[in-house]
Amino acid sequence: MDLDVMESHDAEALVLKIAFRVGDRAPELAERCGYLPLALRLAGNALKERPDLGVEEYLRRLEDAKTRLELADAS
Repeated sequence: MDLDVMESHDAEALVLKIAFRVGDRAPELAERCGYLPLALRLAGNALKERPDLGVEEYLRRLEDAKTRLELADAS
């Protein structure tokens, strides 16, 4: 099954449906997940099931992981 990227508003709505507490950070989270349905579901579920994990912290972790991947790719 081929899953394409979602439109930004649909991606944001999906994240908010899963983890409402994302709030106004939904656009940023959707962008960091590449608007990919599976990544959005995983991110939303992680935030839903881990109330001790702050949205800001999760976004920082995603950015750190992205940076590490970019450095590995460059080398």
